[in-house]
Amino acid sequence: MTCMSNITLMTSNPNILLTIDEGGRWNNLYYPNIGLWQNLLESRVGIYHVDSGAFEWICKNRNWDIRQKSLGNSNTCVTECSKGDLTVNIIDRVHPNHDIIIRKFVLTSQSHVRLRIFHYQAFNMKQSSFQETCYWDETRPSIVHYKQGIYFNISGFPEFTNHACGEHTLKGLKGTHMDAEDGELQGGGISHGSVDSAVQWDIEIWPEKECQLYMLVLCGRSREEINTEYDYVVGRDTQTPHESPMGHLYNLEMESDRFWISWAAGRTPKLPDEFSERVAEIYRRSLFVIANCADGRGSVIASPDIGTLNLVGDTYGYCWWRDGGYIAMAMSAAGMQEMARSFIKFANDCQSPEGYFLHRHLPDGSLGSTWHPPPFLQIDQTATVISAAWRNYLETGNTVFLLRHWQMIKSAARFLSRFTDQETGLPKPSFDLWEEKKAVNAYSVAAVIKGLRDAERIANELGKDRSEWAITAEKMNESLLSNFYNEDKKSFRKAIDPLDDSLDSSLLMLINLDVLTPDDPRSKELVESVEKRLWAARTGGLARYEGDSYHGHENPWIICTLWLAQAYIKFGKKDKALKLIEWAASTATETNLLPEQIDSGDGEAVSVMPLVWSHATFILTVKDYLDKFYVSKLSTEVLLSRVE
Repeated sequence: MTCMSNITLMTSNPNILLTIDEGGRWNNLYYPNIGLWQNLLESRVGIYHVDSGAFEWICKNRNWDIRQKSLGNSNTCVTECSKGDLTVNIIDRVHPNHDIIIRKFVLTSQSHVRLRIFHYQAFNMKQSSFQETCYWDETRPSIVHYKQGIYFNISGFPEFTNHACGEHTLKGLKGTHMDAEDGELQGGGISHGSVDSAVQWDIEIWPEKECQLYMLVLCGRSREEINTEYDYVVGRDTQTPHESPMGHLYNLEMESDRFWISWAAGRTPKLPDEFSERVAEIYRRSLFVIANCADGRGSVIASPDIGTLNLVGDTYGYCWWRDGGYIAMAMSAAGMQEMARSFIKFANDCQSPEGYFLHRHLPDGSLGSTWHPPPFLQIDQTATVISAAWRNYLETGNTVFLLRHWQMIKSAARFLSRFTDQETGLPKPSFDLWEEKKAVNAYSVAAVIKGLRDAERIANELGKDRSEWAITAEKMNESLLSNFYNEDKKSFRKAIDPLDDSLDSSLLMLINLDVLTPDDPRSKELVESVEKRLWAARTGGLARYEGDSYHGHENPWIICTLWLAQAYIKFGKKDKALKLIEWAASTATETNLLPEQIDSGDGEAVSVMPLVWSHATFILTVKDYLDKFYVSKLSTEVLLSRVE
């Protein structure tokens, strides 16, 4: 059986990220760091009709009508599945304070029916499918999977009717899901190697009544941890055990929903009337996407989507300092300042002795894979970390935090000021933001100018004189304007050394990063030339650059289109900026996730989903709009009335 497996919903806490596909199946499970180890190979939900003997797996391409949404202003995922008289609603939550995944089934039927419900799971613990054990724990009726210090306890409430531990793949075995398809599990009690498991409930549903089932995955680093969590759920840790674990589970659900509703309420601004309902929805969901992809230790991954494995042999499950820096700026702007500070602390721990930041890191701080030769350098990334620290200060006024990380900022700024060509005053060549070409790139120079200016501002706030950084930035600014401007084309070059005169959407950041002032005639020329050449006629949206062949052709990117909106905001062009923000919102999925890019032919999402940088840029652009045209204040007047 082949089902689609794109990410449509997500739920998390600081240690767990669970993603869900179009059919309501779990498709990614990150633990104990968000983005480090993708621990899930496959999951399925199956139904056996006792009276007819028919069995089927719930799947969108098997005639099930499946609809999905996030539950109101919470981090709860809802998948509504219906076929004939039967409706199966699947609700997924990760508790914010306990490492517990709560999956709830609510079943109704218009006719009396006897069913067996199956849940199949094959883990991929620490991203490999061997050396794993699963067993049935009689003392706490549940299946336990473990490997190398990761433990998953799978518990059912009411208790499972049957269970099976088995194997898949390595010995030519198809998997324990085959055991479910005859309607009865055989009950294997332990297995090791390349293992999987399945659980079963026997239920009976009457018209106008509902049946509720809970399946929990308790995550821990030892048997003791998962046993403690199990005892907490059933009340063994108290002198008076819960009369009904089901009641306690309901309380855990409400705790989770109340936490996230409260969390979102203080971070959602009241948007002016010219914005559509869709913009409000995407803004709110962007807050959750960022929170879901931020590890509790400070890393924030570019995307949890592993769909690029087959295309490029790797994933977006890394912390890039450019993506992370802009995401941290969005965090600071949107009331998530503590998360932004965690990112800065993470950067502090990962900084190289020379002061710069390497290509990308894994969420545990180790160096990520790269295709760049040593020194693995994209110069703009180091600058963006400095600017993220400055943005956090602007939003919080936390001088103590700046002082605590002054050594990191000083080392980064010192490196940027010295990594320059003596003749031109420009940074030496490094890889561009698209990670393709080594050159002196216009965007990278602009980011360094912004980073050095922000570093000098930080020094001033701390009572330190680092005016040489500002002097270096101004000389670099002058050199950029003289060396990159193409008088014949009335535009700016993408790069020099080697020369590249092609148009690139990142040139818009010369305006957005204050290298070019809005009243400079070259700013208007730049916007006009970029928009004219890179705008996708059929779908709308701005492509990355001329001749882009990533995913086939010049596809519109969300971040690039929003950069254009930011430039129009700088110009005071309210209507044009609004249209571009609305365009970006229109590219989101039904569950409000923004992709990296859309196909310029049919408008379908391309590459990873979601791209956290897209969501961060959406927040930053809306905030820029509010700051320019309105008094921007985070308000408890949330959009509950505007968003289901």
